[in-house]
Amino acid sequence: MDGLALSKTGGKLITIEIDEDRYKTALQNFKKAGVEEFIDARLADAHQLVKELKGPFDFVFSDADRNGIHSISKRWTRNWSWAAAHGPQT
Repeated sequence: MDGLALSKTGGKLITIEIDEDRYKTALQNFKKAGVEEFIDARLADAHQLVKELKGPFDFVFSDADRNGIHSISKRWTRNWSWAAAHGPQT
């Protein structure tokens, strides 16, 4: 992630973490890196929260559910966008 690029383009990164300890660590790391103003970090179950997010998004990455990425990518990405997944198949 490049905070400079986000600052130049008006971009924003949304991240969803279900584990509170990892969420807190991520917040600390974003602050240390000086990019916290460009990141909307949320503590939640992504399977529930993504239903509330409004797209489209330029890029979607899921590190939890490879099968679930299909419904997410179809709903929130543009035709030229990318969707990627890493994690267990469910």
